[in-house]
Amino acid sequence: MNFTKGIKGLALTTALVGGISFLPTNTGAETLGWSEETGYVNTEENVMYSSVMYASSSPDSHRAKIDHYSPSQMNTRKVTGYTTWNGKNHYTRARFDNGGSKVAADSGRKYGYNSTSAASGWYDTTWSSLVAKTYWGL
Repeated sequence: MNFTKGIKGLALTTALVGGISFLPTNTGAETLGWSEETGYVNTEENVMYSSVMYASSSPDSHRAKIDHYSPSQMNTRKVTGYTTWNGKNHYTRARFDNGGSKVAADSGRKYGYNSTSAASGWYDTTWSSLVAKTYWGL
């Protein structure tokens, strides 16, 4: 009896773990829409797939702007991203990052249908190598 339970448990574990390996490694990944270093990104070449996204899936438009806190504090900035994707539930994200693990003033993913916007918090870039960026995704 215990032997049968052990075999069933092993088979279930193997099926669950084996099924995980079929998931794409970039599920839930974000697509960079704009960077103050490079400007707008060619989305055709830089699409990162989520589990429901296809290579031809891209928003109708994505734009960004940078605001300065005041004329006397030009290094204190925030970035805002705007995405229009008719007929799609999607998100926009705005933040300062270094393309690696360092992130500041992150808006988080702001979801909506047809059009979304996201604004980072104010961030002082005086002594920072972080760059303003916006992202979009499903």
